[in-house]
Amino acid sequence: MIAKVTSYAGYRAEERPKSFVLCGREIEVHKISARWREEDRECFRVVSPDGDRYLLCYARGDDAWDIEELDRQEGV
Repeated sequence: MIAKVTSYAGYRAEERPKSFVLCGREIEVHKISARWREEDRECFRVVSPDGDRYLLCYARGDDAWDIEELDRQEGV
């Protein structure tokens, strides 16, 4: 799913995500638990303040973010 992501852009564009919008709700990135670079994109495994985990990937060639929900905490 293509996502709207607010990111910190330091010396290179889209350095790391700060928040993103999913189903009309803005979700803060509480922690980046992993990050890696692939041939054409940057990927971040992130944790929201309520413990939900997501995979955010920035495709450099398309200048677009993609999001995948990995899991949600029970009772949320």
